[in-house]
Amino acid sequence: MSNARTLTALLAMTVTPAPLLGTQPTSGTAPDSLPDYASGCLQGSPLPDCVSFWIVEWQRSTALVRPSWTDPGFGEDPPETEAPAAMLEWTVGYMSNRSDRWALGGAVSLGFATDLGITGFRARARRWLNPSLSLSVETGLARSTALRGAYARGSGPSVGLRLDADDNVAVFARYDRVKAIPLGHAGSMPPGGHHEYLRLGAGVGGKAALIGTGVMLGVMTAVGVIFFGGST
Repeated sequence: MSNARTLTALLAMTVTPAPLLGTQPTSGTAPDSLPDYASGCLQGSPLPDCVSFWIVEWQRSTALVRPSWTDPGFGEDPPETEAPAAMLEWTVGYMSNRSDRWALGGAVSLGFATDLGITGFRARARRWLNPSLSLSVETGLARSTALRGAYARGSGPSVGLRLDADDNVAVFARYDRVKAIPLGHAGSMPPGGHHEYLRLGAGVGGKAALIGTGVMLGVMTAVGVIFFGGST
């Protein structure tokens, strides 16, 4: 009888695990509930999907407000000249999720502001409205020539607001105020001071921005080969 009781107790211990064993995973098992944190995501996403992510944007904007001036040196009735409205920009930067709601970072922009060059350095704060939609405020330094041959590249404060959807598409509004640095001889220079821009624009980000940039560079390379190849 005692042997039967002993065998029954051993079977009970084998079939029914101890409470501690039931609440702790074994060393060879990774619990599915643990998030897979990622750094340097190409498409931005809040925690826990991304700890940090890249800003890769390709965007175009038009100036609702832009500088204009009277061009001297054309007699008694000089013409009125306006800075170009359209601007094409590429932006590269990096952001870090500081919480499940906020991300902080910065970016540098390269584009055509009448000539190719750096168009701005800006810090950015992003508020995640939901996992796929975010609202960002950016501020920093803008750079522009206003018009090649008339002004040198000036700098000044910049502030903007942008709405991103999955870092695939975005719309934005931005105010830039840059110093106007006239070129030319005394008496024939356009006026100095400051130039103000109010821009509205849209763009693509992440993989779409990289693909679009690659396609554009390919077209430009092909045109250059045809043009210079035909002129030799």
